[in-house]
Amino acid sequence: MPTTEKPGLTRDAIKYLAIFTMLLNHIANVLLPENTILWEVLVDIGYFTAITMCYFLVEGYHYTHSKKRYAARLAIFAVISELPFCLAFTKGAVLDFVGMNMIFTLLLCFAILLVLEFVQRYEVKVVLIVVLTALSLH
Repeated sequence: MPTTEKPGLTRDAIKYLAIFTMLLNHIANVLLPENTILWEVLVDIGYFTAITMCYFLVEGYHYTHSKKRYAARLAIFAVISELPFCLAFTKGAVLDFVGMNMIFTLLLCFAILLVLEFVQRYEVKVVLIVVLTALSLH
């Protein structure tokens, strides 16, 4: 009996792979000394996660029924994950704000997609995209 499955990785398998590579990146950044070969390899492998998250963000933006609820979920998870992110990357004994986590960056990317779709005036669109991009640099 012929199968209708396409060869290759499923969406879920790619997501699990991205989660695993993110875990490797975090293990390297939190537990390993910087600038060692193992640290460099694990950090570099972890970059797969950002690319994958951006791809699925754009795909989710396209297919979602409610952009408002999608943005709200991103914002909630960004806030929830900020404390563990700061705890993991604080270098001293006192908790520091070490920057926004990746989910905040994805939320800003989502906002850029909204601007591209809904803002009509070119000048306003450019200014908003520049501001959102500048926020992501923090």
